[in-house]
Amino acid sequence: MSSKRALKELFSSWVGLQGCIALYPQGINEFLFTAGFPSHYEELEANRKGLEQLGLYETLLDALVRAETLAKAAKYDDAEMIVLEAGRLLGAASGAHDDLRRLYTAASDPKQS
Repeated sequence: MSSKRALKELFSSWVGLQGCIALYPQGINEFLFTAGFPSHYEELEANRKGLEQLGLYETLLDALVRAETLAKAAKYDDAEMIVLEAGRLLGAASGAHDDLRRLYTAASDPKQS
């Protein structure tokens, strides 16, 4: 798998983590600490080379550690915002935001119908 594609998949996973943090206090996602955060640490390590090339590895690792710490302290909104901010950086750097913009533009262009 190409590094660019792997980073786009990591972005998608990062968005999922944000959702998991939001759902945890409602009792909908019981696996946030047993599977959610641990799997994201693994994904960061698996994509470390590409993230380091973009200068994002340390930023994302720091965000993940801070978000987990805040979530454990029941500060879910703060944890979610940290993941959101880091995800925005990842989305822009990976090209995922550009892909979404192209899809949205094509879907909303009346000439495409």
